[in-house]
Amino acid sequence: MTRVIIASKSEKLVSTIRNFIVGDGYEVVMVVTNQYELSRQIKTLAPNVVIIDEDLISVGASLIEAILLDQQAILLLGKAYQKGYYHSSPYLELCEKPIQPNLFLMTLRMLTKYSSTVRQLESKIDQLEKRQKAEKKIQAAKRALQCHEQMTEEEAHGYIQSRSMELRISKLEFATRILKRFEKKP
Repeated sequence: MTRVIIASKSEKLVSTIRNFIVGDGYEVVMVVTNQYELSRQIKTLAPNVVIIDEDLISVGASLIEAILLDQQAILLLGKAYQKGYYHSSPYLELCEKPIQPNLFLMTLRMLTKYSSTVRQLESKIDQLEKRQKAEKKIQAAKRALQCHEQMTEEEAHGYIQSRSMELRISKLEFATRILKRFEKKP
């Protein structure tokens, strides 16, 4: 179930939104009526989407920008020109007021799916970057063994692989030890 925080001072708007989304697979985990509570509850509850009424945001773009930095999906309820205030983000959509039920639900579904996909892709990119850094370090350790211990590349590879298994540590950790050992030598 998709977890949602609704941020609005209007009880009528909150009730309307709740009626739209509860039957559509969304769970309203919190309703907040001020921006300070919103900021605190986002960190505490970690919702999938935050629906924010423009009337709640008195400070303006700063709160929205802060929420977007945390890669939190936001459905902003307001005027069409407002989206231009915020940088292009896969985590932000605008729904004009007065709310039209079908358009609102379509926008919410699209935002939920798109932001989830972007988060997954960003996570995969992070994993690939970590793997690439690890592989570079292992390659550097192999070169250090070739240079300082006169091993061939195959011997250095085998050495790193076998010693890391013997010591029950990752090849990356063993490569780091090798590099530290040779850093100390002149």
